[in-house]
Amino acid sequence: MAITPEQVMTAFRMVLGREPAPERAALIAEEIDTEQQLHNYMMKLPETKRRARIMDIMSFVYGPTEKQNLTNEKQMDAWLNVGEAMHSRIKSVVSAPDDEYSIFHRNRFYDQCRALAAIKTKHFPTLPKINVLDIGVMAVSLMYQESVEGLELFTCDHPRRVEHIEKFGSPNFYPVDLENEDIGERYPETIGKFHAILFCEVLEHLRVTPSEILTDLRRLLAKDGAIYLTTPNGIGYGAMLAIFERKSPSAVYSRKDAERERGGHIHVREHSEREMLEWITEAGLKVRHRAIKEYYHPDSIWPSSFIGAGSVLTFVLEAA
Repeated sequence: MAITPEQVMTAFRMVLGREPAPERAALIAEEIDTEQQLHNYMMKLPETKRRARIMDIMSFVYGPTEKQNLTNEKQMDAWLNVGEAMHSRIKSVVSAPDDEYSIFHRNRFYDQCRALAAIKTKHFPTLPKINVLDIGVMAVSLMYQESVEGLELFTCDHPRRVEHIEKFGSPNFYPVDLENEDIGERYPETIGKFHAILFCEVLEHLRVTPSEILTDLRRLLAKDGAIYLTTPNGIGYGAMLAIFERKSPSAVYSRKDAERERGGHIHVREHSEREMLEWITEAGLKVRHRAIKEYYHPDSIWPSSFIGAGSVLTFVLEAA
């Protein structure tokens, strides 16, 4: 029985995580008669052999923690589960914006809103309203109030990000340069004020030791309050694949990106989970839940093979 180009396409997707050009798939199909021959063809490809060697290294890097990562993921998902009605409401709100940025980050925004709902309903079920501080104003800032009831939203960001502040910020806004200022010192009324602090995709933009900023945030927590923190995984599969290509995973920014740099858009440093756990302890915080998530490329062969290869570190933190 002849092999079809569609079968060749499927074989490439399963083995290499990509498809060949249709013309190449057709040529391969003409030369192969059986599934066994197709299997042998795929196994002999240099790219397949390279992938196998990479998989061995990935297993060395991520394998030892996979069992714990799976447990962490299940516990985090259970904590994020706030019921079908709330999930539907959040999904409706998060799915509404159709701009490129919101679409790309939709899965992360969904979990951030669920995290806020979990803090409200599971940590403070008897309070009619909780004080929430969102650090780093973005489109998701508006989604919090639309998807979760009983919030008094406060926002914080660098004064230079005027455009985002005007578009997404709340009336209760604290302009702060987090690299040089302690929120609590500049605004003493914020100490012990917040039941929930959302510190998502901000840390990697700051030229500051993570333990320093986390210590600042701990002082802002109300009794039994929680910080929901997300930041890129510094040893996720994207960084590893760059190394396999003998390249540095660190981004390079040109003169053309100077304005973006001034706007705080560059990643100064991306951290590993192990480093984050050390800094969290130094800051006088403890981890209630943690997980490594793949929000952006869930079908990639590496995150689907190793949880630890995911692109985002997530933490639920409380005062120790």
